[in-house]
This record gives sequence, structure tokens and C-alpha cells, in this order.
Amino acid sequence: MNTAPISENELRTKKQMERAKIFLLYMGIGSMTMTFAGLTSAYIVQEGQRNWYNFNMPQIFWFSTIVLLISSVLMNMAYNAAQKNQANKAGKLLIGVLGLGVLFTVLQILGWKELVDGGLYFSDKKNISGSFFYTLTGLHVVHLLAGLISVIVTAINAFRNKYSSENYLGIKLTSYFWHFLDLLWLYLFIFLIIKNA
Repeated sequence: MNTAPISENELRTKKQMERAKIFLLYMGIGSMTMTFAGLTSAYIVQEGQRNWYNFNMPQIFWFSTIVLLISSVLMNMAYNAAQKNQANKAGKLLIGVLGLGVLFTVLQILGWKELVDGGLYFSDKKNISGSFFYTLTGLHVVHLLAGLISVIVTAINAFRNKYSSENYLGIKLTSYFWHFLDLLWLYLFIFLIIKNA
């Protein structure tokens, strides 16, 4: 079935809409970056206080980091598949991303439990480092949950064949956001390891 060619005005409008959506995503990423930059700066300022004690990062956080890195690889593969008119393949890869994202979240919770069992609490006047740690890592998981919702919607659209070599903005935006969450966790992970070395 042949479709009518897109007019120049329609093409221009489409490109303007795409640029607007990408700009909004960048604005959101910029806002999140500033939030975490502020929190890590506060972490540095507060670590000199008397009620601050360093703690060992549970090994499970290393595993969760590897899981998130693998999910980013799958996301990139899904994005490439969509660009090659392989929407069904992209959808399957996005399901993999979703599964790994859920696994990452579960591993984070297990890591928190290990720290709590070891005596590091969120609200503890004797050791405020726990409050900062749980705020940083918990806020990241909240943003990751938003990313998971985006992955679910994108996967559904992929299985509905809404992506092609000429229309893949949705998966592009999801991919950008997911990679940002990956980089953000790497930053937090390295920061926390250095600060608790």
C-alpha cells in the first residue's frame, strides 16, 4: 500500500517537533545532573564532620554496575535494530534491557539491606554518611524507575512496528535517557568508592 509523500512543510514541522523533544530531554538531563552535582558537593563538604564515618561498599554494587553496563549495550543494539527496520528485534532487546534494569534495582535493594544489617542507617545522627549514601543511590533508583517505564512504552511501540529507519525518535530518546542513567550511576559508584577508600 503506497502512502502519500510527506510535503516539505510537514517534514519541516516534524523535524521541529523532534528537535523540541530532544531539547526537553536535554533540559531534564541537565536538571538531574545539577541535582546530583549538588548532592555530591554536599557530600564532600559534610564528610569532615565528627558524625561522619566511612563504610565499605558491598560487593553486590559491583555486580549491579556490571548489570547496568550490559543493559546499556543491549539498549544500543535495540536502537541500531530500529534504525535498520528491525522493530521486532528492537522490542526483544528492549525486554532484555527491562529485565536487567529490574535486576539492577533488586541488587541495589539487597546492597542497601546489607549496609543496614551492618549498621549504616538512613537517619542516624551518629553517622550522617548513611543519609547521604541512601539519598544519592535511592534518588538514582527513582530516576531508573522512570527509565524503566520509558523502556516498557518503547518496547510496546517496537512490537507494534512503530519504529523504522525513517521514524525512530521514541527509541532514540529512551536510549539517550538510559545511557545517561548508566553514566550517572558510574559517576556515583566511582565517587562513593573513592570517598570510602
